[in-house]
Amino acid sequence: EEIRTAIAWAVIPGFIGAHWVAILFYHPERIADEGPVVFLKFWSGISSYGGFIGAFAGLTYHFKRQNKTWLKEAEIITQGLVIAWIFGRLACAVAYDHPGSPTDWFIGQVYRDGVVRHNLGLYETLYALFIATPLVLILYRFRPRQGLITGSVCLSYAPLRYWFDTMRATDLSHSDARYLGLTPAQYLSLALTILGIYLIIKSFSQPRIVRLPDEEIAAAKAAAKALHKKPEESKKPRHHKGAGKKARKKKRR
Repeated sequence: EEIRTAIAWAVIPGFIGAHWVAILFYHPERIADEGPVVFLKFWSGISSYGGFIGAFAGLTYHFKRQNKTWLKEAEIITQGLVIAWIFGRLACAVAYDHPGSPTDWFIGQVYRDGVVRHNLGLYETLYALFIATPLVLILYRFRPRQGLITGSVCLSYAPLRYWFDTMRATDLSHSDARYLGLTPAQYLSLALTILGIYLIIKSFSQPRIVRLPDEEIAAAKAAAKALHKKPEESKKPRHHKGAGKKARKKKRR
């Protein structure tokens, strides 16, 4: 129940933050064009870093009210996030949502303007699939201290994201805004790098993640399966609609 509540405090503020950061830092011109109501159009424009900020703020507020740290919950959420990241960024890749600059790379893709460009959504999919996922699985196997998985994912993602944004398109009308030559994501990547280092250092003083033995996991799965399985005696035999009539006819004969 505690994890479900934590996920709610991560997801809902995450969606709000994703949209508000996209409007404030990527497309601030929409505020003048559409008015304050643009902040309520959560379906129109999102930023992944904005989602991280919103989720972080929501979880911090939730656990601060309880005077608790949330490194343990962060480790669980991070593991789920990495898997979700694969499918989320894969959707970005096939929708060509993140056009990069023109390229002659062999994995460059032809965009709607007929130009072969970097597909940054594809690059992040490859990161989540071949770097983040193995990293989480390897660390979890060795029962790391709380905070190490989250910190390691932050530290592995931030430099790559900074590099990916150097390949982001600048020749399109809807290109991302830049401040002193850097995109908002590049500034936030620097902040995420610092956060990753902090979490890794902090993890040295934290307890290790508790893993259930394989036998207990198997027993728990079997118990859950038994709860959902209907008892055999409660199953009523189903008779064909015409079965009663046929039986009566045989008796008459």
